Amino acid sequence: MTKGNSHPFHKHGEAWIGQVHGRKLWWFLPPETQPIPEKVNACDYLTGKVPIPEGTFTSLQEPGDFMWLPKNWYHATCALEDWSVGVG
Repeated sequence: MTKGNSHPFHKHGEAWIGQVHGRKLWWFLPPETQPIPEKVNACDYLTGKVPIPEGTFTSLQEPGDFMWLPKNWYHATCALEDWSVGVG
């Protein structure tokens, strides 16, 4: 991923990802969240162009950090660096 690229809110089975290079901002919402979050560029949450959904948890992932995602939790990401790599 390059700076400004994102993955919009989505959910799937349990997963993990380790950050190898660059930093990434994450947003999380519980599985029972209603309404289902819109699919927008998550980096727009940083500028205020798009409001962050109510009840969102946020976390910054840096190189060497591992993120564990419980099954069916909504999550979105935004790459904060020109080059960002994660393995999972």
